[in-house]
Amino acid sequence: MINNILNFGKVNFFRLLFMIIPLFICLAAFEASAVEFYIDNNIGNDSNSGLSSSSPWKSLSKIDDHSFSSGDKIFLKKGQIWNEDLNLDVSGSAAAPVTVDAYGSGILPEIRGGTISGAYITIKNLIIDRAKTDDDALRLRGVNSIILQNLTIRNGLQDGLDVARTVDLLIDSCQIHHFLAGSYTNQVDAHGIAIVKSQDIVIRNTEIHHVSGDSLQADSEREETNLTNNILIEDCHFWTGPLSENFNSGWIKTDDKPDGQKQYPGENAIDTKVLKFGWENYPPMSVTIKRMKAHGWKNDDFIDNKAVFNLKENVEVTLDDITVYDSEIAFRLRGTRGNADVSINNATISNCEVAVRAEDDLQNLQIINSDFGTGIGTQILFAGGDGGKDSWIFKNNTFFDRKPEIASDPSNIVTDGTVSDTKVILKWNPNDEGDLAGYNIYFGTSSRDYGLPIPVGKITEYSLKNLEVGKVYYFAVTSFDLSGNESGFSKEISLNYKEGEK
Repeated sequence: MINNILNFGKVNFFRLLFMIIPLFICLAAFEASAVEFYIDNNIGNDSNSGLSSSSPWKSLSKIDDHSFSSGDKIFLKKGQIWNEDLNLDVSGSAAAPVTVDAYGSGILPEIRGGTISGAYITIKNLIIDRAKTDDDALRLRGVNSIILQNLTIRNGLQDGLDVARTVDLLIDSCQIHHFLAGSYTNQVDAHGIAIVKSQDIVIRNTEIHHVSGDSLQADSEREETNLTNNILIEDCHFWTGPLSENFNSGWIKTDDKPDGQKQYPGENAIDTKVLKFGWENYPPMSVTIKRMKAHGWKNDDFIDNKAVFNLKENVEVTLDDITVYDSEIAFRLRGTRGNADVSINNATISNCEVAVRAEDDLQNLQIINSDFGTGIGTQILFAGGDGGKDSWIFKNNTFFDRKPEIASDPSNIVTDGTVSDTKVILKWNPNDEGDLAGYNIYFGTSSRDYGLPIPVGKITEYSLKNLEVGKVYYFAVTSFDLSGNESGFSKEISLNYKEGEK
């Protein structure tokens, strides 16, 4: 299945050739039919044509009254505020989406909220400020293929982005913050992003902070005929901390208070929910999280077991290159209702009361190549039973000062806190067989004499840390199929590992 596939730092590129003349003709046809519309709250008039910046519409309500076509663009004037919602029900096409964007100079245009339905829509370069009213800021309802890009969504008493019955959603380079319901002593859910009945979600380069619920929650409605699935989160920053100014009477500034009086809103960074009954009849929710920083979910007297990652029920979650700190619990993982199958790779955990809280006989946990750093009270805490721990894999991790019994494999080491950040990056060519289930990485200090494999899923790049400086290491990869059949080893690569090399 794999032969001579392993290399260091190399990427294979394939050139695809197309007949370009028909494509140009097709694009020209779309451009000819597309129309640009302009809205200016200062000089606009709803009796204008709206077809130029010199004859713009004034109000967002004109969008409700107009039928838009594929490729149309709606421009809002920068530097202006509309005390209105943007309500758009329209269908573009894959080649020519309907786009809402900004024009002019100055700060981004600001609106109060919106509800979006339809297909092939792009919304970018807007501020959506709910003005601390009791409603979701932006709702997606029954949308097929939508891009939200460079949006600031802020200041509400319900959810920042509420997503339902939506397929193929990209959230890119957005800021979502200050959705605070109830009060610190009576926190009510107001989520940064709430997703139900939706599939194929990508959240990228996005920051979410200061919400009284979860930064991201999926799927609270738990409807068995339309479960949320396939979520990718990458290059994001989810956090919480004391407010730097009063939000309302329930949420007040405490960043200038002593540590014991600072208030940290929120319950979890990520919270998964699937089914309470009948989960065995459905595939697990798939969630992949890459290159993420999360912090601030500190212990308080009002929410029990505050956790950065609250992963539960019938889910398969892969986390890679995660940094977690300053929280009560870094990973709360539950074995009930189908089990949370969780793989944690290349994580750095510090200053948490509990690094991993494993509940209800959690099974199939994999923690590989991760650093359990300073300031951790309990590295592994069992709650509700530890019957699943024999199925766990702990390999190649570092632990400050001590390591838990579950990490008895000799590849797990205890350090004094001075862990090098040097790493080796392995890359290999993909296997294109249809029944591919994943890859195993093997390495050791003798040729073809490896330890237990590190299963890494279907990725084709992996970073190994915590290798001993001055030793020669040998690496190989295998693939395995859905039936568990494993290939032979790839070509072996060796490396004399030296401090500072990557």
